[in-house]
Amino acid sequence: FKIKAIGEIKKLKSTDYCQVLNEMKNIHDPVIIRLHIDADSTTVVDFNYNDDSNEGKNPYAGGFYVVEIHFGKSYPEKTPTVLFRTPILHANISKTDGYICLEALNRWKSSSSLEENIVRPLRDLLITPNFDDMIGGIDEKIVRDYDTIRENVLEYATLERTDEHVERLLKRIQDDKERAASNS
Repeated sequence: FKIKAIGEIKKLKSTDYCQVLNEMKNIHDPVIIRLHIDADSTTVVDFNYNDDSNEGKNPYAGGFYVVEIHFGKSYPEKTPTVLFRTPILHANISKTDGYICLEALNRWKSSSSLEENIVRPLRDLLITPNFDDMIGGIDEKIVRDYDTIRENVLEYATLERTDEHVERLLKRIQDDKERAASNS
């Protein structure tokens, strides 16, 4: 069980758009990955473009995004918890808590790899948001506005900023472990 999960994480390293930043020491350790959306990625989604020269371009392109995966005791039979840790303006991702509204997580197959079950669907969601299944409380005007999203990506989804997110996550994970050990 643990060996299967660690094998899954090692497989992710071979993809060109996903970097594993924290390998599991045991099955209960969260795994942190950084997704990169190719700068040339285009979208078929209808964003509101203020400048015709950006039409068809993906506002998330070129960004680096930190995702935290918690496997839980029931993995691989049950879907791991997947949270977005880069603050992002997106129709299907909560900027406040990182909750992801992703249909692929509801169709979890324990026989498929993490890349097929999580990484590719997340990447696809960044390339093509699903405006028919938006997170509640999100202003549709904002998550459709290319310039506003692009500004957010340039502020929060840089390689340097994701390094900061990763450092904070690793510290929080270590603090959680120390608290759990002292409570035992």
